[in-house]
Amino acid sequence: MSGGLRFGVTLAAYPDGVPPAAWWWRFAERAEALGFDSLWAGEHVLFHTETVSATVLLAGLAARTGRIRLGTAIYLLPLRHPVLAAKDLATLDHVAGGRLVVGVGVGGEYPREFAGCAVPLGERGARTDEALALLRRLWREERVTAAGAHFPLEDVSLTPRPVQPGGPPLWIGGRSDPALRRTARAGDGYFPYLVTPSRYRANLERLDALCAEAGRDPARLERALLVFVALGPDRETAVRRAGGELTRIYNQPFDQVVERYCVVGTPDDCAARIAEFQAAGVRHFVFNWACPQGEILEQMERLATEVLPRVGAARP
Repeated sequence: MSGGLRFGVTLAAYPDGVPPAAWWWRFAERAEALGFDSLWAGEHVLFHTETVSATVLLAGLAARTGRIRLGTAIYLLPLRHPVLAAKDLATLDHVAGGRLVVGVGVGGEYPREFAGCAVPLGERGARTDEALALLRRLWREERVTAAGAHFPLEDVSLTPRPVQPGGPPLWIGGRSDPALRRTARAGDGYFPYLVTPSRYRANLERLDALCAEAGRDPARLERALLVFVALGPDRETAVRRAGGELTRIYNQPFDQVVERYCVVGTPDDCAARIAEFQAAGVRHFVFNWACPQGEILEQMERLATEVLPRVGAARP
C-alpha cells in the first residue's frame, strides 16, 4: 500500500449486540475495499476473553473476499496433531484460493488451555519444532514416515495437497532466541509482537546470523510485525485508552508499556511510529486493535485514510 510496505489488520472482536457472523463479514469486506494487503484471525482454545477457531473463521472469510491474503495470528500448533493440522490448513488453502499464510506460535501465556488440551506446557517448543517439520513433509512428500518423540508417523499420505506449492507460508511468532532459531530453521517469515523497534532490529541481526548457520538466505524471509494500534485526539488520550483496553484483554497491567510497544496517538504520531519500525526492518505490518470494540471499524477507516498515506513522508 505504501513504499513497498504491506499492511494487514486483524479481525476484530464483535461489538455487543451485533451478530458475530454479520460483523465478521462486514469487517472483512471493508478491509479488502480499503486496500489492506492481509486479514488475520487470532485464536486461543481457551483464554481470558472470548476467542474463535481461526481456521474455521478464515474459511468463511475466504468466501466473502477475493484478493486480500488471509492469515492466522497466531495458530497454536503445539495443541494440534500435525496430521490434523496439515489436513485442515491444506483444505483452507484450497478454500482461500491459495491466499493463506499460517502464523505459528508456541503459546503458553494461558496455561489452562494447555491443561484443557492435555498437552504438557513444558513440551510446547519441542512439539512445535517437530510439527513444523512434519507439516512441510506432509504437504510435499507422497508418503511420510517419521520416528518423532511426540508425533511418530508410519507411511502417511495426505491429499489434497495445498494450492500453494509446498504449502502456505509459515511465519514464526515469538520474541525469544528459540523463536529466532525456529524461524531460521523452518520459517518463511518472522512475525513477533510486543517488541520495540530496537529489539526488532537486534532480533533481525541475530536472525541473519542464524540463517547463515542454517544455510538459508535471510533475504527470502518475510519480516513482519503484529502491533497494537490506537488512534486518539491526542497521544495522552490514546495511550490511556489503549492501556485500559489491553489490560482488560490480557488480564494483566499494560498501562506502563503501551508507548514502548504500540502504535498510538494522532495520525502523525502513528505514522512516525510506523516509520521507526520500518527503519528497524519491518516490511509487513499487521495491526491489532487497542480500542473499544465499538470503535474498531472507525479506527480501521482512519488507519487506511489518515495514517498510512503519511507513512512515506514520516521519518523515524
